[in-house]
Amino acid sequence: MGRTFPPWLEALPETRFEPRIVYHRRFLVWWGRLLFLCKLGRLRQLDAELRDEQTEVLGNVNALAQTPQTTLPVSGTLCHFLVHLGPAPLVGLRTRMIRGKVLDAYRLQGAFGIAVDGTGHVSFSRRHCEQCLTQTHGERIYY
Repeated sequence: MGRTFPPWLEALPETRFEPRIVYHRRFLVWWGRLLFLCKLGRLRQLDAELRDEQTEVLGNVNALAQTPQTTLPVSGTLCHFLVHLGPAPLVGLRTRMIRGKVLDAYRLQGAFGIAVDGTGHVSFSRRHCEQCLTQTHGERIYY
């Protein structure tokens, strides 16, 4: 079985000014991954789209990073962290994950399960049949 992910995040170099650090590097790496996992186009969208308390983002990122953070960072904090870290440690982390077979413990009957969200994949601006479901966004109706 491969190594666990959080200790590898712990091994990332810490180049920030120690007395001013509020967010743990494990938390910031997971916060940055959400930018890609949630298909957000810009760093600032983390601030705008993931701050709703009903989404439980803070608790979920804490669970993934195994941290006790009480607030979410702003995009500038993540940017500052990534500039200090540089790309090489994150590329090395990806390589270690692949070679260390980190995700092997999550296989189901020998294969990785993949969740696919197909909602909205097929939608129309006009009704094409009597069984069409509808969804309204503002004044527009989608079928």
